[in-house]
Amino acid sequence: MFLNGAAKFGLDSILQTPAELRRDAPLGSELPAFLTNATNWNTSVPLVNQTLLWDAPPSGLNWDGFSLLVDDVERYVGTATNFSLSGLNASIPHFFRLAFQSQGTSGDFTKAAVWNPSGSWSDPEPGPS
Repeated sequence: MFLNGAAKFGLDSILQTPAELRRDAPLGSELPAFLTNATNWNTSVPLVNQTLLWDAPPSGLNWDGFSLLVDDVERYVGTATNFSLSGLNASIPHFFRLAFQSQGTSGDFTKAAVWNPSGSWSDPEPGPS
């Protein structure tokens, strides 16, 4: 099995930078907060008329924007604190993760908030994904 892995991926270098070792592990950065949550989500409004909201970055930190993943695909990058859900298919669940950005580099993403086809909203668990 070792030879098979070495043949496919090559031998691992003895000298690796911290970034190479970290790969996509959490950085320990601040996490943004969704303002949309299970208590203020209006289940009587159709998904196409809903807007996802989140809090602005805390002052005094170097964050200058946000990155939003919808179903683990980056769908928004910018400074706005909202995202229209009008383009989403209402017959399947959707997963939302949010991260601060600084000069185009994303920090840690939140764990997924989930919208279910029944209309319910599930808040993300604490901590990075």
